[in-house]
Amino acid sequence: MTHIESNETIQPIVRIYDNSTSNIIKINEDKMLNILNQYGKITDSKVFFITPLSSSISFTLALCTNDFKRFALFTGSEWRFIFLCLALGTAIWTIIELCKQIKNRKKNKKKYIIDLMKGITER
Repeated sequence: MTHIESNETIQPIVRIYDNSTSNIIKINEDKMLNILNQYGKITDSKVFFITPLSSSISFTLALCTNDFKRFALFTGSEWRFIFLCLALGTAIWTIIELCKQIKNRKKNKKKYIIDLMKGITER
């Protein structure tokens, strides 16, 4: 290790000027990571309804436009029933995902994450 000699003396900082008037949030790293993970899951789930919605539309279009015939081990009416069940199942899945979006709409705001950091809002 080299030592550099200097004629200058180091002066300690005597005054600190604080010109911020905003609130300061003190938070530990673990809590911050948990909050960011939770917020990431909420924001990622914004588009989860697209998959069941597009599947539901596809099955409904297939029901409306196809004349089902015997294929593999199923008759035409059995295929129609299978597609009807799939269309209803994906429609229910779409409704569930949209209800989750409505439930989490308040959690999607930036104010919510700030309140979580402050410890004001429950998860």
